[in-house]
Amino acid sequence: MRGFNDIYWDNYHGSANFDIHVIDTAGGTPRRLTDTTGNERYPCFSADGKTIYFVAEEKGVANWYSMPLEGGARTPLTKYTGLDVHRPCLGHDRKTAVFELGGQLFTTDLTAPAEKPTPVKVAIEAAVRMGWDRFIGSDGIFIGMHGFGASGPMKSSTRNSG
Repeated sequence: MRGFNDIYWDNYHGSANFDIHVIDTAGGTPRRLTDTTGNERYPCFSADGKTIYFVAEEKGVANWYSMPLEGGARTPLTKYTGLDVHRPCLGHDRKTAVFELGGQLFTTDLTAPAEKPTPVKVAIEAAVRMGWDRFIGSDGIFIGMHGFGASGPMKSSTRNSG
């Protein structure tokens, strides 16, 4: 199996399932937003604080949903049937998001939920980029070294490394 998965909770239905609650930061009583027999996880809020995004298990598959923070119907943002959505994160602009599905990363535009999520290609390498572009393409993300340096007193560093 690729990727990390909370196998022991996947598709659990019962009294110990995860629901989403909210509470005012000034205090008060928690208010339950979701109340299903499946699990709801990974909540995050829209920029204006009026919408909450979360993953919910329905019909044996975990997909990503949104719903008004004040309550109401939830709207599916993904509609996968075979693999579960995991670890969604909102972008800094709160208009885009990234999530994991089947060991791969995808990004989606929250302002156009009907659009198909786009795969994200990432290479992580402890050394240089050389050779990775053929796998990640020109639109891929590279995390690694672009050069190597030396550490220590200047005289010994320049003498030993040229």
